[in-house]
Amino acid sequence: MCVLIGVLNSKKYAIVKITDKKDANGCSQVVVRFIGSKSHLTVHELPVINREKQKTIVSFGGENISLYLEEDELPLSYSWTHPSIRGVWSDTRAEIARKLRFDNPQKHGIQAQQLMQKVYNEKGSLNGYYLGSCRVKLNDSSKKDKYIKKSVTKIDLDNDGPVLKLILSTKYNKYKGKESAQLKTSIGTLIFSVEPGF
Repeated sequence: MCVLIGVLNSKKYAIVKITDKKDANGCSQVVVRFIGSKSHLTVHELPVINREKQKTIVSFGGENISLYLEEDELPLSYSWTHPSIRGVWSDTRAEIARKLRFDNPQKHGIQAQQLMQKVYNEKGSLNGYYLGSCRVKLNDSSKKDKYIKKSVTKIDLDNDGPVLKLILSTKYNKYKGKESAQLKTSIGTLIFSVEPGF
């Protein structure tokens, strides 16, 4: 586990906790939890059914689909979970989480898994995978010593409710933009930057 620390007016706040582990299929899974909120992002390595030269068949959403990837490129998907998401409820996901004895199985019923979308810059070249943005709340839970002591990376904040942009940079899809902080994981490097104007 590693923690991203936000620094505002010389005070430290734990804003993101990252867990990097293997799932039941032996695939990598990186969970990004926003401390003090109910949101989290999970980046999944998809199980490979068959791999040929630049064509990979993976299991995604209960179906087998073809992706055009480099020979050793990881097939990835991601999902956001937050109570404010509506219209994507799944009793099946909540029931699976309940059987696995997760702390709060209901929250797993409101996530939608999506395939990674490659991001292109204004010149038309690849520029990482955009994972989304999330407003971070600095509150009492983000001041706890158990998080602050595990800090690895720091990011400067300009206000007490910043919006963080997340991008995943991989071997075949490197991010080439401005970054505020980065954390290496088993599936690539997570890039964090503070969105301007919030």
